[in-house]
Amino acid sequence: MSLKYSLVVLLLLLFCGGRLVLEQFYGDQDCEMTWMYQWPQYLAVPLDATVENSYPQYGLFLYAEGDKREDAIDVPQGSLSGVPVLFIPGNAGSHRQARSSASIALRMHSAEFSGAHYFDFFTVKLNEELSGLFGGVLLRQTEYVCVCIRHILSLYSHLSQPPRSVVIIAHSMGGVVARALFTYHGFNASTVHTIIAMASPLSRPVISFDSLLHGFYEREGVVNMSHVTLVSIAGGKRDVMVPTAITPHQGAINLASPAVPRNWVSSDHRAIVWCRRLQLALIRGLFLLQDGRELTRDKTRRDLTLTHLLLRGTEIPLPTTKPAAVLQFKSSQVVMVNATDGWSSLRGGVGAGKYVGVQLSGHAPIHVISNTGQRSWVFLCDQTSNCSDVSSRASLLPPKLGVVKAVSLLPGDWEGKSLLVIAQPTKLHPKSVKKGFLSVHQCIGDDQLPLSLWGTSLTIAQPHCSLMNFSLPGLQEVWESYTAVISSSCGEVVATLSTPWYAHTPITQSHPSHPHNLSVSLSLLVPTPSSHTPHLLIWSPPDCPLTIRVTSDLLESLDKLSVLYTPLLLPWVTAVCIAGSGWSLGIELLAVTTLYGLTSNGWIPYTDWQLLSASRLWGAWTPLLVHLIARAIASLLTHMTRLIAALLHKICCGRETYIMWVWLVMGVPGVMVCSGVGGVCLLVGWLFKASADGQVGLLPVIVCVEVLTVPALGSWVKGLSAQSQLYPDPHLAGMLATVCVALATAWQGAPLHKDRHTGYWEALLAMMLLCYCTVHVYRITGFVLAYMTLRLVELVVAS
Repeated sequence: MSLKYSLVVLLLLLFCGGRLVLEQFYGDQDCEMTWMYQWPQYLAVPLDATVENSYPQYGLFLYAEGDKREDAIDVPQGSLSGVPVLFIPGNAGSHRQARSSASIALRMHSAEFSGAHYFDFFTVKLNEELSGLFGGVLLRQTEYVCVCIRHILSLYSHLSQPPRSVVIIAHSMGGVVARALFTYHGFNASTVHTIIAMASPLSRPVISFDSLLHGFYEREGVVNMSHVTLVSIAGGKRDVMVPTAITPHQGAINLASPAVPRNWVSSDHRAIVWCRRLQLALIRGLFLLQDGRELTRDKTRRDLTLTHLLLRGTEIPLPTTKPAAVLQFKSSQVVMVNATDGWSSLRGGVGAGKYVGVQLSGHAPIHVISNTGQRSWVFLCDQTSNCSDVSSRASLLPPKLGVVKAVSLLPGDWEGKSLLVIAQPTKLHPKSVKKGFLSVHQCIGDDQLPLSLWGTSLTIAQPHCSLMNFSLPGLQEVWESYTAVISSSCGEVVATLSTPWYAHTPITQSHPSHPHNLSVSLSLLVPTPSSHTPHLLIWSPPDCPLTIRVTSDLLESLDKLSVLYTPLLLPWVTAVCIAGSGWSLGIELLAVTTLYGLTSNGWIPYTDWQLLSASRLWGAWTPLLVHLIARAIASLLTHMTRLIAALLHKICCGRETYIMWVWLVMGVPGVMVCSGVGGVCLLVGWLFKASADGQVGLLPVIVCVEVLTVPALGSWVKGLSAQSQLYPDPHLAGMLATVCVALATAWQGAPLHKDRHTGYWEALLAMMLLCYCTVHVYRITGFVLAYMTLRLVELVVAS
């Protein structure tokens, strides 16, 4: 592949992926910022001397706000009497990230929940370790968090009724550490029963750079957390570090940031910890669940309350132990309307203190929409006028500063009931500036909205109800992206993409300057189960003609592909470097296609491709696309290493061989300190060898294996203050063997040109690498070692 073609492919890749990254770090955030009213403090919580000596790089702190500078004093013994909460940071995260949740809890206690206990927010300092890339620190972090939980509970022993559990709020890999507590032999599982995980890769690691990281996840797969309420909140499409597709956990409350009412926006990986409206919903849920100095131990109540607040948005938790509210009214107070034709009115349209009644019949769902501020406003009644309150079924709709509630009732919901009664909106929400309104309609059925690469258009001249439901059977894959432009001729439009199996899509409101036009992004964050179909819900005034135009969003699709498949490029580039450039691009694509067919039919068992296919993330065209990009990267890598080698040749003036041996010999003791240090020595030594020989040789694959050890090198640098040697080091044995083989290869002289027989063996090795290293990236070292050994045998035989 020519250098020109490689640069074109890479520029396209960088444009797609880099656009998202730049938007995340430098673009305007949709989330509202959380602020502190006073200077944040982080008060040190001393642990036992044995613990502090065992974990000198870690620390435990208590959050406070006041005039003193942070880290000023220790927490006095016997001074705590609130509900303990522990914040666990993630990959390269700081303990100071707890300040957003903690500050909101302090202000919410004084403003809304003064009669409840306040929350004592503890936070752990984990030295900003690269826990998402290097698994060697995860077990140590888990052990330390376990010790901290025991110590936190001991701080309340002076109370007559001390708390027995700690609430955990975790970010990124902190959520994985929180879940791993239940696999640790010294952990009391009853001390944690509520975990809030934000942007945590709970399904699998973003990229498995080492076997310890993969093993950590494998061990967590058998953990029993049936008593734990786990809420996993993904950032949405703006989070390019942890894709939403790997955040769900079986048995958890899984959602994304845009699904949270009043928030309704996507957040990037860092912003999710300070996204104000999201944090408000979470902290309000914790206050409502208080039972003494801990959260209630009733898991059903915890699940229902948090689901209600995070997915429906109203401030009233679902009824659990209390009986349903009963409405008593006179028949003269009820004004009967026909919901089949659709009915709506402004406040006062049926008289103050009146109720709207709808006769329940038919098999179509009934939708009730109102901006009332009343807590109890929708009731199902039987023939004897005994009514039950179903207001808790309400979900919030835009705008953010108002309260628009919608209740949808299916025919099965009113079994045994004959009348639907809705209270006229006489009391609006305090923040609402609009008049009260009430809309009741019964939809006849759903329509299908076709999706096409070339676009489609649909005109609805006479809508049968104001809340229309369009199924999207063509929207199935996570990389697909469409844009629906909805035009209304007579009123404001609100729409949402509904995915029943995973709540993630925001309700979208038209812009004030263009109230009759609305643009909705139709894309999934997680693959669609075969038994479900996404739906586009549109709320507009009744009898208002609509035009819906759907077009394919190619740029958004490329962005999603770059986020999903960038972690797969390292093993693929390594395989291309091993196979070499002796094959034409057409033969390579044919080989990749054949390999996909073999793995799809199970003829090559237990491959990583089968794991990706089971997750609905690996189509027939995907390997071809990844191979083209990897081929371009490998070609550019070869050219760059050749240029660097030529530059070193000019600088060293004939001393390349001497410098090469110095660096290669340093590689052996360097590996014993840290595999990353040995990898750096090997890479530099081989650069000087290439400058002396005039041939790149093994340099590209050495670059790939060195990239694999970069997280280990970063972790070693982070922990230098505590230990001079990296332990545990999962790459130690593999890198030591690689350095030794490299020394033996260098001793034999310049590499030989490949003959046809050896080329076939290398191609077979590259194909096996693709099959078994695409997800398990840490296995690359073994394949590179086998490739270098093959070249060494070739040199020995030739000599």
